[in-house]
Amino acid sequence: MHEPVRFERFLWSGWNTVTSRSKAVERLISHLAALQARWPQARHFVVGHSHGGNIAFQAMRDKAVEARIAGVVCLSTPFLWASPRNLGPVGRIALWWFPVVMAFVCLVPAVELLPLALQSAAGPIALIIAVGVGFVFSPWATKFAKTVAGALQYPDVQSRKILIVRSFGDEASAALGAAHMISWIAELLWSSTSRFLGALLSTVESWRSALARRWRLLVPACVVLAALVIVSLATAERGSWLEVSGMLAAATLAVLIAILARGGYVAEFLGALLIAVLASPSFLIMLALGIATGPELLVAALLFRVTPESTPPGGGWTVWQVPKDPWNTAHGAVLMHSTTYENEESLAIVSQWLLGHNSAPSAGARTSG
Repeated sequence: MHEPVRFERFLWSGWNTVTSRSKAVERLISHLAALQARWPQARHFVVGHSHGGNIAFQAMRDKAVEARIAGVVCLSTPFLWASPRNLGPVGRIALWWFPVVMAFVCLVPAVELLPLALQSAAGPIALIIAVGVGFVFSPWATKFAKTVAGALQYPDVQSRKILIVRSFGDEASAALGAAHMISWIAELLWSSTSRFLGALLSTVESWRSALARRWRLLVPACVVLAALVIVSLATAERGSWLEVSGMLAAATLAVLIAILARGGYVAEFLGALLIAVLASPSFLIMLALGIATGPELLVAALLFRVTPESTPPGGGWTVWQVPKDPWNTAHGAVLMHSTTYENEESLAIVSQWLLGHNSAPSAGARTSG
């Protein structure tokens, strides 16, 4: 005797955004709770394709719903993992001042459109506005990025309840993987630059400490250098060795004073801008490629890398690879991302797994990708 089976279709916007998927998760939780209340004796399964699988999996964070779900099937689902980026020792400075650099770059064309008489005054004003934008944007972006990363966290679900079905040559996973690889290279380039700048700053700081401890020797040395500069300016002929010596003495004296004074506020400001300028190419690449997993990553990608993985984090998962070669069809090449719900072998795998978990009348909710 066949058990009765009912299919309930769950629709969501399908937009590739973290916000859309989060809203769909909340709606699916309510939908599943209603189904469980209506058919309390049934065994409920959820089947989702692509990001529909992510929505189905994350809906299991509601423990009351998860306790009464017999199984979740994820077809061609790119499980998105969010992990903090390593931006190196001067990454914090770069993150803070990068929006300032971007705001100033955007304001420069507007300044150039002004009459020449106003451009000289508008330049400093544009810089002040850019700094203000950066100081407002940076704290907000940090908070927003943590919220986005939190929305991508997966709940703890019993691995026996999860079936993951994948196909080889999945073009969607390949596109996400390519975006991640380029973003990873950009992060690697900036991390190397950041380590170099961090080592340079540490070296300068160690020099300052060493000079400060030897101030009794430093004072007479500075007096000698200053005297050499004065003599060369007063008596040296152009191109003579004395003029060259005076220039070297002036440069040495300036470096010593700068190290001891740590450059002052102006130097710190210009140094922070320089670090942000050096970081800008890598940061822009990371931001641009972050959109592959949602427009929210245009901001959050600065602090978190999001990688598409074959399984959720943790656990020992049941993963099936579609066994037959779907390229050998009468229709020629097909989209591999769709194979897991179109291929007969794939559907047979899902059916057998559902039967193995089913011992009572069942009801299912199906989410589209």
